[in-house]
Amino acid sequence: MEVCGRICKTVQDVDELVTEKLQTGEPAVREALLSQIWYYKPVNRGLVKGSLFFVSSKGQPLTSEDLASRLKQILTQIECPVDDISDPDEGLSELDRQQQREELRQKLLSKLKDTSAHGTSRKRKCPFPDKDIVNKRVRHLCLDPSGEQLMTYKGRIVRESTNSDIEELMDEMYRQYLDKGYRFYTLIYDPPYDQLFCYPLKKEWDDGLL
Repeated sequence: MEVCGRICKTVQDVDELVTEKLQTGEPAVREALLSQIWYYKPVNRGLVKGSLFFVSSKGQPLTSEDLASRLKQILTQIECPVDDISDPDEGLSELDRQQQREELRQKLLSKLKDTSAHGTSRKRKCPFPDKDIVNKRVRHLCLDPSGEQLMTYKGRIVRESTNSDIEELMDEMYRQYLDKGYRFYTLIYDPPYDQLFCYPLKKEWDDGLL
């Protein structure tokens, strides 16, 4: 929560945060609201409707007003005080959190392979199509909003990810692949999700997730 310096616990806190950050500018408001929403995602424990953690709709990033509204809904749906919510990752650094999520992802993938016919590998034998994948429709196997299970989503590859896409849409657990030079692509899932996401698709392809 370095961006905000505090955690919003009430609807009033959200209004105060927006008013405070508006003095710096609209980008600061968005960054602060996104930080709050991302904070609540891993400590959610199923209390909040998963779609409230989506930060885009129908291929467009949500406005600051929409983000503020979603954050308020998140806080409203949490029936117990924030101080009583136990974060299982409390005390871990951000790097440790990312590694933990990636380890869970790999564990789920291994389990999936073990239960597939004859234990055959899901890895692709044909090469990744690179930029030719843009505008193609795909099935993507990835972690659901709870981060606890794999789900298959249908969608379309919109574009090669811009710096803005990476900043706002990329799950931090994928940053290691950004550092390794993987090219990221932005895709949009079909309704009812209508949500933009940003992934290192060659890595997903090689792992048989695409």
